[in-house]
Amino acid sequence: MTSNSGNSLVLGLFLVFGWLHAPAALAADDHAATHRHDAHAAPKGITLNNGKKWNTDEPLRRGMGNIRALVEHHHHATHGGKPAAATYDKLAKGIHTETTYIFQNCKLDKQADEVLHVILTEVLGGAAAIEGKQKGASRDQGVARVVGALNDYGRTFNHPGWKPVQ
Repeated sequence: MTSNSGNSLVLGLFLVFGWLHAPAALAADDHAATHRHDAHAAPKGITLNNGKKWNTDEPLRRGMGNIRALVEHHHHATHGGKPAAATYDKLAKGIHTETTYIFQNCKLDKQADEVLHVILTEVLGGAAAIEGKQKGASRDQGVARVVGALNDYGRTFNHPGWKPVQ
Protein backbone atom coordinates (compact mmCIF):
# COMPACT_ATOMS: atom_id res chain seq x y z
CA MET A 1 0.00 0.00 0.00
CA THR A 2 1.38 3.35 -0.88
CA SER A 3 0.39 6.84 0.09
CA ASN A 4 1.60 10.34 -0.51
CA SER A 5 4.03 10.08 2.40
CA GLY A 6 6.00 7.14 1.05
CA ASN A 7 6.81 5.98 4.57
CA SER A 8 3.39 4.49 5.21
CA LEU A 9 4.31 0.94 4.17
CA VAL A 10 7.36 0.85 6.42
CA LEU A 11 5.38 2.25 9.34
CA GLY A 12 2.60 -0.25 8.68
CA LEU A 13 5.00 -3.18 8.66
CA PHE A 14 6.48 -2.08 11.98
CA LEU A 15 2.99 -1.74 13.43
CA VAL A 16 2.01 -5.18 12.14
CA PHE A 17 5.17 -6.73 13.59
CA GLY A 18 4.42 -5.18 16.98
CA TRP A 19 0.81 -6.28 17.00
CA LEU A 20 1.64 -9.84 15.98
CA HIS A 21 3.71 -10.18 19.10
CA ALA A 22 1.28 -8.46 21.46
CA PRO A 23 -0.87 -10.78 23.59
CA ALA A 24 -4.50 -11.03 22.52
CA ALA A 25 -7.33 -10.41 24.90
CA LEU A 26 -8.77 -13.71 26.00
CA ALA A 27 -12.43 -14.53 25.83
CA ALA A 28 -13.93 -16.83 28.46
CA ASP A 29 -15.24 -19.24 25.87
CA ASP A 30 -13.84 -19.86 22.37
CA HIS A 31 -17.24 -20.55 20.88
CA ALA A 32 -18.75 -17.43 22.42
CA ALA A 33 -15.79 -15.35 21.28
CA THR A 34 -16.22 -16.59 17.72
CA HIS A 35 -19.92 -15.74 17.59
CA ARG A 36 -20.08 -12.58 19.69
CA HIS A 37 -19.08 -10.28 16.83
CA ASP A 38 -21.26 -7.40 18.02
CA ALA A 39 -19.27 -7.18 21.27
CA HIS A 40 -16.12 -6.12 19.36
CA ALA A 41 -14.84 -2.66 20.19
CA ALA A 42 -12.95 -0.89 17.43
CA PRO A 43 -9.23 -0.44 18.14
CA LYS A 44 -8.00 3.08 18.74
CA GLY A 45 -7.17 4.89 15.52
CA ILE A 46 -10.19 3.73 13.53
CA THR A 47 -11.98 6.94 12.65
CA LEU A 48 -14.28 8.25 9.96
CA ASN A 49 -13.38 10.98 7.47
CA ASN A 50 -15.21 13.95 9.04
CA GLY A 51 -18.22 11.73 9.74
CA LYS A 52 -18.09 9.97 6.37
CA LYS A 53 -16.60 6.67 5.28
CA TRP A 54 -13.15 6.73 3.68
CA ASN A 55 -12.87 6.18 -0.07
CA THR A 56 -11.54 2.86 -1.32
CA ASP A 57 -9.84 1.71 -4.48
CA GLU A 58 -10.32 -1.49 -6.47
CA PRO A 59 -7.33 -3.37 -4.99
CA LEU A 60 -8.55 -2.66 -1.45
CA ARG A 61 -12.12 -3.72 -2.26
CA ARG A 62 -10.86 -6.87 -3.97
CA GLY A 63 -8.53 -7.87 -1.14
CA MET A 64 -10.96 -7.16 1.69
CA GLY A 65 -13.79 -8.83 -0.23
CA ASN A 66 -11.64 -11.92 -0.67
CA ILE A 67 -10.73 -11.99 3.04
CA ARG A 68 -14.41 -11.69 3.91
CA ALA A 69 -15.26 -14.56 1.54
CA LEU A 70 -12.52 -16.73 3.09
CA VAL A 71 -13.82 -16.10 6.61
CA GLU A 72 -17.46 -16.69 5.59
CA HIS A 73 -16.49 -19.95 3.87
CA HIS A 74 -14.52 -21.06 6.94
CA HIS A 75 -17.43 -20.21 9.24
CA HIS A 76 -20.03 -22.06 7.16
CA ALA A 77 -17.78 -25.06 6.51
CA THR A 78 -16.93 -25.53 10.17
CA HIS A 79 -20.04 -24.32 12.02
CA GLY A 80 -20.91 -26.76 14.78
CA GLY A 81 -17.66 -28.70 14.55
CA LYS A 82 -14.03 -28.36 15.49
CA PRO A 83 -11.99 -27.66 12.35
CA ALA A 84 -8.73 -29.47 11.71
CA ALA A 85 -5.47 -27.54 12.00
CA ALA A 86 -5.09 -27.68 8.21
CA THR A 87 -8.42 -25.85 7.82
CA TYR A 88 -7.20 -23.02 10.02
CA ASP A 89 -3.83 -22.96 8.23
CA LYS A 90 -5.56 -22.65 4.84
CA LEU A 91 -7.61 -19.71 6.13
CA ALA A 92 -4.52 -17.96 7.53
CA LYS A 93 -2.59 -18.50 4.29
CA GLY A 94 -5.43 -16.96 2.30
CA ILE A 95 -5.57 -13.96 4.64
CA HIS A 96 -1.81 -13.43 4.27
CA THR A 97 -2.07 -13.65 0.47
CA GLU A 98 -4.81 -11.02 0.38
CA THR A 99 -3.16 -8.63 2.84
CA THR A 100 0.07 -8.84 0.84
CA TYR A 101 -1.92 -7.95 -2.28
CA ILE A 102 -3.48 -4.98 -0.47
CA PHE A 103 -0.10 -3.72 0.81
CA GLN A 104 1.40 -3.96 -2.68
CA ASN A 105 -1.46 -2.50 -4.72
CA CYS A 106 -3.74 -0.27 -2.65
CA LYS A 107 -3.23 3.49 -3.02
CA LEU A 108 -5.14 5.67 -0.56
CA ASP A 109 -4.58 9.16 0.74
CA LYS A 110 -2.41 9.42 3.85
CA GLN A 111 -5.19 9.64 6.45
CA ALA A 112 -7.24 6.79 4.98
CA ASP A 113 -4.06 4.73 4.71
CA GLU A 114 -3.33 5.23 8.42
CA VAL A 115 -6.84 4.08 9.39
CA LEU A 116 -6.54 1.08 7.07
CA HIS A 117 -3.23 0.11 8.67
CA VAL A 118 -4.95 -0.18 12.06
CA ILE A 119 -7.55 -2.50 10.55
CA LEU A 120 -4.99 -4.59 8.67
CA THR A 121 -2.93 -4.88 11.85
CA GLU A 122 -5.98 -6.45 13.50
CA VAL A 123 -6.49 -8.75 10.50
CA LEU A 124 -2.87 -9.93 10.63
CA GLY A 125 -2.95 -10.33 14.41
CA GLY A 126 -6.00 -12.53 13.95
CA ALA A 127 -4.23 -14.50 11.23
CA ALA A 128 -1.30 -15.14 13.59
CA ALA A 129 -3.72 -16.56 16.17
CA ILE A 130 -5.46 -18.62 13.47
CA GLU A 131 -2.06 -20.15 12.68
CA GLY A 132 -1.56 -20.93 16.36
CA LYS A 133 1.37 -18.49 16.54
CA GLN A 134 -0.02 -16.04 19.07
CA LYS A 135 0.55 -17.06 22.67
CA GLY A 136 -2.58 -16.91 24.77
CA ALA A 137 -5.01 -16.79 21.85
CA SER A 138 -6.88 -19.73 20.36
CA ARG A 139 -7.41 -20.20 16.64
CA ASP A 140 -11.11 -19.43 17.08
CA GLN A 141 -10.23 -16.20 18.85
CA GLY A 142 -8.09 -15.35 15.83
CA VAL A 143 -11.09 -15.86 13.54
CA ALA A 144 -13.18 -13.63 15.82
CA ARG A 145 -10.46 -10.96 15.68
CA VAL A 146 -10.46 -11.02 11.87
CA VAL A 147 -14.27 -10.82 11.84
CA GLY A 148 -14.12 -7.78 14.13
CA ALA A 149 -11.58 -6.11 11.85
CA LEU A 150 -13.68 -6.84 8.76
CA ASN A 151 -16.72 -5.31 10.41
CA ASP A 152 -14.65 -2.27 11.45
CA TYR A 153 -13.61 -1.95 7.80
CA GLY A 154 -17.25 -2.01 6.68
CA ARG A 155 -18.20 0.68 9.19
CA THR A 156 -15.24 2.87 8.23
CA PHE A 157 -14.63 2.45 4.48
CA ASN A 158 -16.95 3.04 1.54
CA HIS A 159 -17.12 -0.41 -0.02
CA PRO A 160 -20.31 -0.71 -2.11
CA GLY A 161 -22.28 -3.86 -1.28
CA TRP A 162 -20.28 -4.62 1.88
CA LYS A 163 -22.24 -6.51 4.52
CA PRO A 164 -21.12 -7.23 8.08
CA VAL A 165 -19.77 -10.71 8.74
CA GLN A 166 -22.28 -12.59 10.86
